[in-house]
Amino acid sequence: PKLQEHDAGLARFELRLQSVDRDIQNHTKHLTDINSEVVNVQGDVINMADRVEVAHDLLRGVGKGLHDVHKQVDVAQGKIHGEKPSVLPTLPSSMQVPRPSTAPLRRRPE
Repeated sequence: PKLQEHDAGLARFELRLQSVDRDIQNHTKHLTDINSEVVNVQGDVINMADRVEVAHDLLRGVGKGLHDVHKQVDVAQGKIHGEKPSVLPTLPSSMQVPRPSTAPLRRRPE
């Protein structure tokens, strides 16, 4: 009886070992498939990154081109791009509005 119990336990163990071995083989195949998918996705990501870089360079070029055109238009119109007047231009006397007599006089700082 003890030997039969031992043989039965060994048979159950062998069946369990075979089941675990099949599970390991299935999981190994799934991991191999997933690894292949990851490699494919990495290739797609590299292609996309290259395309984004090219698009970025093209857009930067378009922006620079628009900036240069704007500069040329300013030069053609007699404006110097980037310069700002240091004081407001004075109005001709014919366009100046007289101050009302009730307006307070501004004092210059001493």
